[in-house]
Amino acid sequence: MANLTLGKDIADKAIEADPHYAVGKQILAYLNVYLGYVEERKGADAAALSSYRDALNIWKPMATKAATDVDTGLRVASTEIKVANLLAKGGHYDDATAAYQQALSDAGPLTKTGVPNEWALYVVADASSGLGDMFAAQARRHVREKKTQEWDQARSWYQRSAEAWRQVHNPGAMNPGGFDCGSPKRVTAALAAIP
Repeated sequence: MANLTLGKDIADKAIEADPHYAVGKQILAYLNVYLGYVEERKGADAAALSSYRDALNIWKPMATKAATDVDTGLRVASTEIKVANLLAKGGHYDDATAAYQQALSDAGPLTKTGVPNEWALYVVADASSGLGDMFAAQARRHVREKKTQEWDQARSWYQRSAEAWRQVHNPGAMNPGGFDCGSPKRVTAALAAIP
């Protein structure tokens, strides 16, 4: 953690010296994501959420300026999933849904080309799985009439995730952008657990 913090301080100083230093901004955003990972694993979800949002505050303007830069757009989408996961964990379902939907909106079109973008497939798989997890969690808490509808929603999202995973050539623990991600095995297990 100390090395990540030191790296963040160095990147901050480099950007302060040259606000147009794009590589420094990319490095700083990734450092924020990795700090978020560490905080999340320590159980410091508020600090992790803050780090992920700091990364988004760097990447979103970069993605807007360079609309043809697919990778930066997918970095935004991958980070939106990290934010959504924490929001869902904290019970902020509306905000989590918005973040998952934003990730799907950013990545979805890149999966519908002749040769789907592999990173975009990971994003669609993870965002869809996250929505499935959220509906499954809600179904476990609600009364019978709403439960069926939420289980159906969870199943639908898990199926969409499974379809995206089927298109990924060799699924790994990290997506092509270096973000940790779910797995087809986990989605299959979640589908099998739906009553």
